[in-house]
Amino acid sequence: MKTPFAVSTALVLFLMASHSGRAEDLMQNGGFELPVVKTRTPKEAEGDPVNGGIKSLWQIFNVTPSTDDGKVTAGLTNEIAHTGSQSFFVKFDNVPRSYQNAVLQTVPIAVVPGSPYAFKLWGRVDKKNPLTLGDRPAYLKIQIEFFAEDGTTPAGDPEYRIQPIPGSKNRDPIFTADKWNEFSTDITTPVDAAFMVLNLMFETGSAPGKTNGLIYFDDLSISGEFSNRKLPKPKPEETEEPAPVAEPTPAAATTPAAASTPAAK
Repeated sequence: MKTPFAVSTALVLFLMASHSGRAEDLMQNGGFELPVVKTRTPKEAEGDPVNGGIKSLWQIFNVTPSTDDGKVTAGLTNEIAHTGSQSFFVKFDNVPRSYQNAVLQTVPIAVVPGSPYAFKLWGRVDKKNPLTLGDRPAYLKIQIEFFAEDGTTPAGDPEYRIQPIPGSKNRDPIFTADKWNEFSTDITTPVDAAFMVLNLMFETGSAPGKTNGLIYFDDLSISGEFSNRKLPKPKPEETEEPAPVAEPTPAAATTPAAASTPAAK
């Protein structure tokens, strides 16, 4: 996983308001509108929200490499959307292996210490190729990491949330094919937190069977107080200066060999 310093400070400036204290949506490109696609487009075919321009707050998008016995495909599509014209899709093709996934990670987001934040994400299962309760489920996993003012020191404990896709057998599923439904959760930042990084993981479980189906996600929002805190500029890497090269010692003067005295006759 990238450290917060792996992202340009210029990107983080888009997170900041002109002053602290305004409760608004901190997320940029949470609606997956950029880059623009004309069909269902996986990551490797330019369906990568990380490439949504300087305003995009996504810094990592990884998908488990395909195997001969099933694969995970993820990216952007214009087939369906909660709002706007695009959404994020994840497709599981009869995947028998455990922990096969697609992962999205944000850049460090400036936060106010000890303050509440609300996370919301809308999802909808595909009508023609749904994930069903009868099959092995996939999971939406959320990890929220917190960092101190230096942007690298962990602050407090990470927050974790897990939601089965489409849902649990013991209750009505959250994600259905007939309409968009909202998954939401709340957190409070640690008292020493200055930044947070959000990780979204869409992953197969470890139960026997195969995971199959297509689901769409849209309109991720992170609501709470803006902070005008900025990531400190990374320090230049220290390099050791090469040891001074000793000047060569002049070779000792060579005394010419004495001419040999002819032998007496």
